[in-house]
Amino acid sequence: MNALKGSRTAKVFAGIALVSASAIVIAGCSSTPSGESGGSDKPAADLTLKLGSLLPQTGSLAFLGPPMESGVGLAVQEVNDAAAGITIDLTAEDEGDTDTKAYETSITKLQGAGVSAIVGAAASGVSKLILDGNVSAGILQISASNTSPDFTTWDDNGLYFRTAPSDLLQGEVLGNLIAETARRRSASSTRTTRTARASTRRSRRPSRAPAARSSPRRRSTSATRSSTPRSRRSRRRTPTRSRSCRSTSSRPLRRCW
Repeated sequence: MNALKGSRTAKVFAGIALVSASAIVIAGCSSTPSGESGGSDKPAADLTLKLGSLLPQTGSLAFLGPPMESGVGLAVQEVNDAAAGITIDLTAEDEGDTDTKAYETSITKLQGAGVSAIVGAAASGVSKLILDGNVSAGILQISASNTSPDFTTWDDNGLYFRTAPSDLLQGEVLGNLIAETARRRSASSTRTTRTARASTRRSRRPSRAPAARSSPRRRSTSATRSSTPRSRRSRRRTPTRSRSCRSTSSRPLRRCW
């Protein structure tokens, strides 16, 4: 069950990462070079977008890294294969987590490579640690899985985006869903209880069908014996040897039983 759930989560994040990368491509390539007219269908010169990805290759979220990186790679491949005068140069680095702190080395490499935008980080905690540095460097950042409410009011100078809703919105939606499900279950439980009570009452009613006669049983041997009168001989008292017999001069010795 846990493996199936992890697989579904990975597929969802892969799709979100693909949307995130596409959004960055649109944002990075929407402007035309200075002095050129924007009315032509094709760009006047080939444009290259240096894109970086900061996704978990190691750490506690490493199971989400491969599908998210695949989503970013697919978006980059589709743009480059279109041959529309736009080329994306992708540099992928490891996010790690707040324990391993692999993001510290990775973000330095990405900023040194001159990237214009970064896809990531996957964890809200990591994004909080690198966002101010990216804003200062003028690097656009977009995440597919940051859900912390802090990013809603973050002073990001318009350079931070996310495609996942805040935990506050998710909590409200989940609370409404639980309340609605509880009402449905309560109504279903009430109907089930009424049905069970009705069936119990019907089962307690006495049956009008005549009871089947039971075949007469033979009396047991012990009962037969107990009803038979004992013979006189069997009623005789069993002599006890505890009686003592005494002989006197007036009475001769007799046999005692």
